[in-house]
Amino acid sequence: MKEFLTQVGSVYWWMSVVAVGIIINLASAYLKYPMDRYLSTVSVRWRNKSEVRKAEWLRKVRELRADPTEQYMFGIEELRLRLQSFWDVLWGFLGCIVAVLVGDPGNLFGTAPLWNRVVGWVIMLVSSLKLFHGVWSHYRAFEMERMFKESRNVRLEGK
Repeated sequence: MKEFLTQVGSVYWWMSVVAVGIIINLASAYLKYPMDRYLSTVSVRWRNKSEVRKAEWLRKVRELRADPTEQYMFGIEELRLRLQSFWDVLWGFLGCIVAVLVGDPGNLFGTAPLWNRVVGWVIMLVSSLKLFHGVWSHYRAFEMERMFKESRNVRLEGK
């Protein structure tokens, strides 16, 4: 710490800070136009994708509104996804607990046999995938719920 404070107080350190600041300022001036141009094309693509997704969403809502049988099937699919997400998250957490118990039973510093650690890591990987799939299923069910509620809403035609 004392050496750092000595260096901060030197003229050489301050000159290098000023030089780096000038270089960064010049580089940002030269990179501003290309970055603006690139980000504007990304923004246009993002907006186009968003508009396509919104049109597809509205089309699905109108199809749901037109067919009551499809609404029932849609509700069953949402329920299936919610149950699947619940069980995936539950088994994922239980798997993580088992992975810790198997992979390092009572040994905190890696003194467990190699096969225990390998099995623990495999169980942890599978459990993490189950957790990820559970969260993803829950998100899909949430989106389906939004779509279902919107299909039951009469004000859609005015949009």
